[in-house]
Amino acid sequence: MRFSIMFKSIAVLIGSILIAALGIFFTSRHFMYEGFEHSIHEELTTMRGVVDANFTSLKTRLLQEAELLADGATVKDALTGQKYEALKTTAKMIMGRCAADVVLIVDAAGTVLARGQSDRSGDSALNFPLIQEALQGQAVADVVHLADSSLSVASATPIRVEGRIVIKD
Repeated sequence: MRFSIMFKSIAVLIGSILIAALGIFFTSRHFMYEGFEHSIHEELTTMRGVVDANFTSLKTRLLQEAELLADGATVKDALTGQKYEALKTTAKMIMGRCAADVVLIVDAAGTVLARGQSDRSGDSALNFPLIQEALQGQAVADVVHLADSSLSVASATPIRVEGRIVIKD
């Protein structure tokens, strides 16, 4: 079977165009994919570093606020005198100062004595792992997962009166 020169020329031209197009497609895809992947990886690494630094900063600041609250004479006087209204006022002040969503002051049994966000008290705060650690004498701060799947930065520290852990927050 014989093909005309015109048919052969067209076939060679179409084949050449197809091979060139495929070469350009796969070459550009390879280099663009590698470039984008590398760029995205760098950006994600940078963002992760920023978020980690932000969480670390928040944890440090909230732990310092908790320790200031625990060391404050106002809190210790209110606790030893069982002036729980003064504790509520102090908890609200701390919430405003450090832009916290929740401030709890609990006793050695984990019972809430005062909240900064509401007037409710008397319930147990033992379901919070950070409170449990503070009840064991440790000052802690961490990122916690909330029931609604969001993240929160929290801190807890024991309150000592005359070197003895009496009441903890």
